[in-house]
Amino acid sequence: MKKQWFVPVFMLAFSSAILAAPLPGSEEVRALGDINGVALACRQEAILERIRTELDVVLSAKRDIGYDEIFKAAIEESFLRHQNSRAPCPEAESATPKIDTLFKRLRATLVP
Repeated sequence: MKKQWFVPVFMLAFSSAILAAPLPGSEEVRALGDINGVALACRQEAILERIRTELDVVLSAKRDIGYDEIFKAAIEESFLRHQNSRAPCPEAESATPKIDTLFKRLRATLVP
């Protein structure tokens, strides 16, 4: 009976350590999710397709569910923020340099 507490406490400590350590490239994935959320709100299909396709290629070797969660959370937050702000949609071309820079940094971080 005395050892029953050990497993839950160990699992909690282990999972906390994992969650505390950010994934390499998580900032870039989050920023891409932010751009994707605005593109979704503005119905900018070319941006949506480019980010989705390129992210699949870059993350293909790093199939960690954490990246998907970061990306989806950023999309949702950005989409809602843009919808609630009623701000005009940015020109699609203005996102291209940001996307290029983020993918360059992400590749440098994740691809050997």
